[in-house]
Amino acid sequence: MKKSLGLVLILVCTNLLTGSGYVGELPELLPVPNKMQPDMPAQEAVDAFEILPLDKLTIPPEFKPSLIKDSEYEQYEKDVAEIRRLLEKIKQITDEDKSVKYFVASSNTLNLTVSDFKRKYKHKKYFRTYKVISDVNDDSQTMRDYWYDINKNQQFVSYYKTKGSYSEAALNQSLAKFSKILEYAIRELKRTE
Repeated sequence: MKKSLGLVLILVCTNLLTGSGYVGELPELLPVPNKMQPDMPAQEAVDAFEILPLDKLTIPPEFKPSLIKDSEYEQYEKDVAEIRRLLEKIKQITDEDKSVKYFVASSNTLNLTVSDFKRKYKHKKYFRTYKVISDVNDDSQTMRDYWYDINKNQQFVSYYKTKGSYSEAALNQSLAKFSKILEYAIRELKRTE
């Protein structure tokens, strides 16, 4: 096997080195007419202004307002408005619905939105709205954990149902403080619009 492989390799190398290969003459190829394009008469040069219709205003697509990208500050304002709408929804839940499930879900949505906001605009951390959004997000997460903890452990704690941090009065007091924080944050975010 090794001998036959070596023999084939030697024959191939000698064949390549000696230049042997196809022996003979190649046929002469005739030019092939292009059947794809019909014969067109020669066109005269046309002035570019004659082509454009002068009665209609034509705007190139790259200059249309729908295709112009928003500036960075306009996008910042849009993100602030989105966060403000989330805060208004959370305020409605704390004031009217008082549902732990909806509050936790909205608070988690706010946390994800604010973390994306912080990642995108970390160079704007000295803006007032950035600080307000960051602070209200921290307060929202604290309130979320507190309200969820009360709801989860309320059945196991008998003393704190009437007194202490697990009582209904303490929860309502915390919700009232949080509602004032939300009002302030919403008012500050509306001032930027």
